Amino acid sequence: MNNKYRQAISLISMLSVMIAFFVPSVIAIAATVTDTKVADYVSTWHLNRTSGV
Repeated sequence: MNNKYRQAISLISMLSVMIAFFVPSVIAIAATVTDTKVADYVSTWHLNRTSGV
């Protein structure tokens, strides 16, 4: 087997293991903060020159 090919397979394997380890914990943390207010802001999506169109 080629050395570069073996390194690429090892890197992909380690990366997939790391992703499989961290994804469930990140999803669990994200699920707990769905209704958390981040900042006190006023919606400014409208255009001021057209009177709020």
